[in-house]
Formats: sequence, C-alpha cells, structure tokens
Amino acid sequence: MSALDLSEIHQAIRARHLCIPFDRVLTVSPDDNAAAAAHELAAVGYDNAPVLDDGDVVGVFSREGWFVGAGTVEKAMHRRQLQQVVTADTTYRQLLKELQEQPLLLVLNGRTVLGIVTPGDTGSAPGRTHFYLLLSGLEMAIAEWVRRLYPEQDSALSHLTEDRSAKIEALYDQLRDQDDHLDLVAAMSLHDLIKILKCTPHARAAVEFGELRLNHFDSLDSFRNDVMHPVREFTHATTQGLARLQRWDDRLSALLARVQGALAS
Repeated sequence: MSALDLSEIHQAIRARHLCIPFDRVLTVSPDDNAAAAAHELAAVGYDNAPVLDDGDVVGVFSREGWFVGAGTVEKAMHRRQLQQVVTADTTYRQLLKELQEQPLLLVLNGRTVLGIVTPGDTGSAPGRTHFYLLLSGLEMAIAEWVRRLYPEQDSALSHLTEDRSAKIEALYDQLRDQDDHLDLVAAMSLHDLIKILKCTPHARAAVEFGELRLNHFDSLDSFRNDVMHPVREFTHATTQGLARLQRWDDRLSALLARVQGALAS
C-alpha cells in the first residue's frame, strides 16, 4: 500500500455497502393514519420511512414533517422525486453530500430498489472503513515523506516535546526487539508526523495552499478515535454531523493528494 491510489480509496465504499436491504426497512402505506405512522417511527427511532403503494415506492414520510390534520400518510408525505434516488455504485463521499439535502435515499440497482440509506448509515462499518483507508493512506504517505526529509531520524524528534520524544524512543526500543526492520518513524503517531511537517518550512509550504492548513488537523486524534471505535458516536445523524464528515473527507483527501504529489516530485 505504499503507492495508494487516491481515486481507488474514494471509490471503495459505495451505496450498496451501506444501504439497509429493503426487506428489512420499515415502510408505511398512503392510507395509513399519519399520526399513528409518526408514532410508529418514533418508537423504533426512525425519522423517515418509504411509502409503499402496491409494492412501488411512491414517496417518503417524515415523522418530523407530518402536520396535525393531515389525516393520512398520503397527505403528509413527500412524493418520490429523482433527487431521492441514487445508484448502488454511488460513492460514500457523494452520499455525504446527497444526505445533507435528502434525509432518506432509495438505492437502485437498475430498476430494482435494493434498500435505503439514511444519515445514520454513514457511521456504519463500511462508512468508517472509508475514513480508515484515508487515514491509513495518509499516515503511510507522511511517514515515507518524513523518512526522506530526515535521513537522520533523531533530528525529526526536535520538533516534538521532550516528553513526546521520550515516549517515542521508549516505544521504538520496545518494538525493535520484535521487528528488526522497525525504524524510529514507525513509532510515531499520525499526530506526531503532521507536527513534524508543520515545523518543516519547505514541507509545510508544499502542502499548505488554497484553503488547506495543517492547523486543520489539530483535532485529528479525536476524529481518528471516533473512526476506530465503533462504540463512539460518529455522525450524530444530523446535517451538521454530515457536513463535519464531509469537511474531514475533503481535508484528508487534499492533504493525502499533496503529500503524494511531494513524494512523486
């Protein structure tokens, strides 16, 4: 994976991997009572449900959007529109954008509805895998760059605190006994590696242009922990949460591309 293809990372996780199969989806019918349908959705923690009429999806019913006096689901639902449909091959990063506009997307394979995707599904194992691939690719690329920037790797530690440098050296000594090919850079965290880039003027200048700044990654450790630990809340299933994921996706992708560009030059 030393030469990760950025385009492959972005295309690895698709809508088909995230969608809830349609036979497991809670649906409502046009003739259902709107208030009762909203109560049923709330009971299972869902915000939206597809509306089925003779097996066809004719709209989306939202428990937040129904209004008193609507009577039936048909009067309260949003009619099915083209914007609510994505193909099974829609990429994860595109879903992040689409779900900020539409809280429920129908996933089609040809003319067949495979299932649905909602904001909460972006925090599933496949969704986390998307960011794991980005983070792994970024860590490996920066590590390789730091090795080139600092052939004498001890000098890279001067950009870190004394306490952090001591911990890295201790970890290196501990791991070296288990791996004859381990070097000092391999004992550094992604946070350490980015800090070294920040403190290396020509490296920082090579990646910081446009809107991208290395200071954007000061909270990366917290985000990485969210990605790696399934028990942690990941998306908060809100428009703001999805926008946050999209910002991380954009920034991680941009930094990886620029580091890869530096390695190739």
